[in-house]
Amino acid sequence: MADQTVSSILEPWHDLSGKVVMVTGASSGIGRDLCIDLAKAGCKIIAAARRVDRLKSLCDEINGQDQTSNNKVQAVAVELDVSANGSVIEGSVKKAWDAFGRIDCLINNAGVRGNVLSSLDLSEEEWNSTVRTNLTGTWLVSKFVSIRMCDVNQGGSIINISSISGVDRQEMPGGVAYSSSKAGVVTLTKVMAMEMGTHNIRVNTICPGLFKSEITEGLIQRKWLTKVAQRTVPLGTYGTIDPALTKLARYLIHDSSKYITGSVFIVDAGTTIPGGRNVVIKQSNGAPKITKDGLTVAKAIEFKDEVKNIGASLVKQVANATNDVAGDGTTCATVLTRAIFSEGCKSLAAGMNAMDLRRGIMMAVDSVVTNLKSRAHMISTSEEITQVGTISANGEREIGELIAKAMERVGKEGVITVQDGQTLYNELEVVEGMKLDRGYISPHFITNTKNQKCELDDPIVLIYEKKLSNVNSVVKVLDLALMQQRPLLIVAEDVESEALATLILNMLRNGIKVCAIKAPGFGENRKANLQDLATLTGGQIITEELGMNLDNVKSEMLGSCLTVTVSKDDTVVVLYGDGDKKSIEERCEQIRSAIESSTSDYDREKFQERLARLSGGVAVLKIGGASDTEVSEKKDRVTDALNATKAAVEEGIVPGGGVALLYASKELDKLQTANFDQKIGVQIIQNALKMPVHTIASNAGVEGSVVVRKLLEQDDPDLGYDAAKGEYVDMVKNGIIDPLKVIRTALVDAASVASLMTTTEAIVTELPKPASEAAPGMGGGMGGMGGMDQPCDSKKDRHRFY
Repeated sequence: MADQTVSSILEPWHDLSGKVVMVTGASSGIGRDLCIDLAKAGCKIIAAARRVDRLKSLCDEINGQDQTSNNKVQAVAVELDVSANGSVIEGSVKKAWDAFGRIDCLINNAGVRGNVLSSLDLSEEEWNSTVRTNLTGTWLVSKFVSIRMCDVNQGGSIINISSISGVDRQEMPGGVAYSSSKAGVVTLTKVMAMEMGTHNIRVNTICPGLFKSEITEGLIQRKWLTKVAQRTVPLGTYGTIDPALTKLARYLIHDSSKYITGSVFIVDAGTTIPGGRNVVIKQSNGAPKITKDGLTVAKAIEFKDEVKNIGASLVKQVANATNDVAGDGTTCATVLTRAIFSEGCKSLAAGMNAMDLRRGIMMAVDSVVTNLKSRAHMISTSEEITQVGTISANGEREIGELIAKAMERVGKEGVITVQDGQTLYNELEVVEGMKLDRGYISPHFITNTKNQKCELDDPIVLIYEKKLSNVNSVVKVLDLALMQQRPLLIVAEDVESEALATLILNMLRNGIKVCAIKAPGFGENRKANLQDLATLTGGQIITEELGMNLDNVKSEMLGSCLTVTVSKDDTVVVLYGDGDKKSIEERCEQIRSAIESSTSDYDREKFQERLARLSGGVAVLKIGGASDTEVSEKKDRVTDALNATKAAVEEGIVPGGGVALLYASKELDKLQTANFDQKIGVQIIQNALKMPVHTIASNAGVEGSVVVRKLLEQDDPDLGYDAAKGEYVDMVKNGIIDPLKVIRTALVDAASVASLMTTTEAIVTELPKPASEAAPGMGGGMGGMGGMDQPCDSKKDRHRFY
């Protein structure tokens, strides 16, 4: 099918018949061009500005275009001065509304540049004039149009025209009032988007650069400005309003953009660029948290609107899934999710089959993963490990070197933990310890809700060979823990029923810190693992084979260690065992002998795992800083860098900065599909794979599409854009690399969730409970289940259907 036909199918917003659009600043420039284009799309135009004579000329031109309207008016002129006071602007908005009896979209385009003066030379009058026109005027027009939209409960779209000067892309000396006012428009857009969501009013902003228009035509003719543009604009030319701005405006007016509102702050937040900006997160307990970590930012975002919250939760699932598997790449996963879902929604609006679309998406993902694996380079040297750690720590080489040293000391399979330091500097400490591949049996044992881990200091350790089921089996050891005022770690085949309930109750009511984990391994291997742990901690295995039971357990039978940290899945780290070093070395020699004499590959592998646990030790990265806030932020980055480095060692590396995904998109041109809708699914992934490079370049202050185009024209798959230097470089040679596992997991998780979101037809949520139905505590039935004791009828239906 020809590209033109595909484009027509994918762009239903080319027809906006019946939409009523009000455009401010419509007498010239961008505003005038938007009016003419939207009229061609079938919109009814309300052209608003101060120059009524020019507006009438514009409206005559538009009304003369339509030969089938039977002399019906398609465009009207309304006098509007956005620098006037509120009552005057309100009167102009009323005239605009009455012209067609409604307004479906408002485009706030009116604005002034002001004189080019430094902040010291700028007068108060000039500042007030610029801010009044660009920011206050935008707010007032939006306010009065939104009020009327709300009064008739119709919903609608508001598009604010800001500027690249308002989004940290191209601040210029002499433009302090202009840049400040346009930045204010961006912030206004974000806040109004949150406030207007409940009224089904979408608020978005467009931030153009220098475009050819009636206003700028004379300026562009100046040779000196042309030379400046050739040096500063990557393409060496100027933008044209049609189609660059007109198509975007059409889409934001069309109903298919009903999911698009406000700035995409879950994605951006300054986290994807070298030297990217931090995000400050308010916490319910303690000081605000400062971080660049994509997952931490995503987890902190909540909306009052329940439907938006459901969408945000799905994106959080992507970030969580990526973090659980790869330990990093959450921002990349979120960027990809947004790109895939956004393009998927457009395709569905154009009539594509949702299931075929998803099949095409997943087919493309499988092809990309295969391509990435074939190009991955396994790493082994300390310098390569340092490079990976440095990139994941936002370019801080000190952290990369610290991780590389830790891996040298304990081995690439060794245990490395991150803790708060006691000094201003980062330190590496290697201690004796063991890692067990088991997590806590119950989440009730969690002591640190922030990281969802159980952390025990100076605990006693009970090692039991069988299951613990009844109350009597744990009473004696609980008494010992209470008597010694020490936490308790229980390692057994399993802890269940009354025994588990008793441990949890004692933790909640008596304040005894306790944690129970299942013994690692099976059969004889489990017994050997328990004996290794007993040797390390200086305890004994309580086993019935030797006539021992839990009723007469004594303190000397229990092990001891400095700290234990238990995560939810598969990790227990034991540090500084109290076991006798001679006994530990003897135990290691026994295992080495067993490895030499073993004829089974499986047994030999298990012996080697045990030896690594006993002899490898644990590396502790102690992160220092001048304040708790600084330490917390640095720990987040170190943890990400550590996880990324482990992933790189496991599956290898590829060129970083989104380059590997970008070049993989070229290979999808060869992918064959069963039908046209699946082909569109493949194209969605092709476009999404360009977004990481596009986002990084855009956030670095250059045009992302230009960088993407230039890289795709090259034959070197290692060539990429170094955002920190603003140069095209060999990414691998310059140490800009990504772990394959991280970007593979990010892509797979993003595609899986985003494609499922596009196939979703409806959302079911719970209605808010009226105050009279559920009093605080246990009112309205069981706590948190108000109304469950009464039959559900249409008036008290607990769910809302979308």
